[in-house]
Amino acid sequence: MLYMQMNWEYVKEHMYFYDAYILKVISLFIYGLLSF
Repeated sequence: MLYMQMNWEYVKEHMYFYDAYILKVISLFIYGLLSF
């Protein structure tokens, strides 16, 4: 997480979308595991 401090301007522009994408992938993966 140190890179967030070093590249804060880049993080502010892209991290919200990135976090939303990762959470979506993880939630779909867990849902897939539970459905089997």
